[in-house]
Amino acid sequence: MIYDESRTFEVNDATEISFEFEISTSVANETGLVVDGIGGKTKVEQTFSWGLNVNTSFSNSNSKTTGYTLADNDIGDYFTVDIKKDATYGTPVFTTKSGASSCPYEKTTVPREQVSLAVDKQVIANVPMNDPAVFTFTLGNISQTEETREYLFGLIPESNAKGAIVKVQGGGATDRPFGLPYAQGQEVTVTVERGPVEFDYTDLEFAIYSGAKTLGA
Repeated sequence: MIYDESRTFEVNDATEISFEFEISTSVANETGLVVDGIGGKTKVEQTFSWGLNVNTSFSNSNSKTTGYTLADNDIGDYFTVDIKKDATYGTPVFTTKSGASSCPYEKTTVPREQVSLAVDKQVIANVPMNDPAVFTFTLGNISQTEETREYLFGLIPESNAKGAIVKVQGGGATDRPFGLPYAQGQEVTVTVERGPVEFDYTDLEFAIYSGAKTLGA
């Protein structure tokens, strides 16, 4: 499942600066000659003024393209996602609302994989030296989406420090695949035989897990 989207945002800024001023001044001069009260004077006044008018504008335009891809590698997964726009940066913001997912499942969605595991007995004592101890496990698929799923079952290798010979259905002990229909149990035979040194084997651990995950070497 792949969803691609690309959005372009354009931002325009405009700034205008306008101002004006005027300066005025007056200069007065008085000239003339008076002798014995006879004569005259003349007063001359001059006014000077100048001004400046400035009108400047600036503009700026820029664009930003944001792209994203929503993808999931698991066939059958589906999601309902709200895509919103960040108020500050204009970038997309994602919120998963619902859906169904697996391997692993995502929060707010329904898990497509869910299992159950039971065994007929946990301890077998007094097993003859050359005979295997036989256990029967029941594997269950309780998927919330009620679909057939493939799971892996087997021994957790770290629990077998003493080297017991373990077989699942007569074969390898780890990562054995089983396709399990919903709500139907499958019986699996596990045998444990004596290794080259030890006689007692305790705390052997087995697990059932998603088909996308492996535990064995």
